[in-house]
Amino acid sequence: MGVSIYPVLNRDVPGFDVSAVDGKVLARVMPEGENSDTPLARLWDFMSANPEDAAAFLEREGVDTSAIEINWAEEWFSPADGLAVVRAALASLEAEGSDVAPVDVPEVVRDLRDIESVLLLAQEHGAQFHFAIDF
Repeated sequence: MGVSIYPVLNRDVPGFDVSAVDGKVLARVMPEGENSDTPLARLWDFMSANPEDAAAFLEREGVDTSAIEINWAEEWFSPADGLAVVRAALASLEAEGSDVAPVDVPEVVRDLRDIESVLLLAQEHGAQFHFAIDF
């Protein structure tokens, strides 16, 4: 199994298949932390979750959510903004000095190309997106 990052659209779009993006290697190599300003790290800016889904997940994991305030709004983003970051991440992987291990680059590129296709489809149909995490 493993953690996976994938795009979610705010409405039904013909041809969109949520399973089209594997996102496991991408999730493993995405830098975390406020000091990281690489294009891959900027993908975190597009993360969001439905608060009810998040609470249900925590409860399934055995977390007592009675003391946790889950009151955020699910955020949606412009596919054009996401495409700019995805394309910058692709360009950085092609440049020398990428922080991604060479063995992971082909799979990360595949994940990013799959995300790019989803975002182009969303843009074509006037949908918005965010990234979600599957554990």
